[in-house]
Amino acid sequence: MKASVQTTLFSWHDKLRILAEPFRKVGTDADESVAQLVRRRLGDSFERYAVDPFISGVYAGDPERLVTRYALPKLYNLEHTYGSFVRGAIAKMRQPKTPRDLLATKKVFSAEGGLQHLIDALGRSVGETNIVLGASNLHLQPSGQGWKAEYTRPDGTACSILAQQVVTTVGAYALPQLMPSVPHALMEPITSLRYAPRSAA
Repeated sequence: MKASVQTTLFSWHDKLRILAEPFRKVGTDADESVAQLVRRRLGDSFERYAVDPFISGVYAGDPERLVTRYALPKLYNLEHTYGSFVRGAIAKMRQPKTPRDLLATKKVFSAEGGLQHLIDALGRSVGETNIVLGASNLHLQPSGQGWKAEYTRPDGTACSILAQQVVTTVGAYALPQLMPSVPHALMEPITSLRYAPRSAA
């Protein structure tokens, strides 16, 4: 609370809204978005400079489209159980901590030099015969009861492997090129998925 009032990120109008948050009425829209909820209780600048970067960076989501009771149920319950974020947070602080709660930490960690180093280390550990990094021109085709994956190794060698199952994490927009044999009508509901905008750091 103190940091929210002292920061220069939030307008004075919204700082007053933050101080008055415990006295604000509980919302009635069960499908209220995260952005709408935060603007209603804490103000525009709080949503813009605190919540939007957090939701975009951590959840890669759009706070204007995420429904609070599904995306952030704990935040939703604070308002609807205690009538206020502030009152709910104070009540939670006074509750006895479970053994799991006591293990919680605010520490953040990453691999030195970025998480790509973790992937590189895993690749070296598994061995080049079992994992290929930097493959290109990847295409999947049905083959018998499984799939045939054709790709080009970093040294330019064309290769293929047979697999019963394939797991992919590529963006939905890249699937038609990855799986050209799948009819457009079947692929379209997936490729039309909307991705939240993310700005480069």
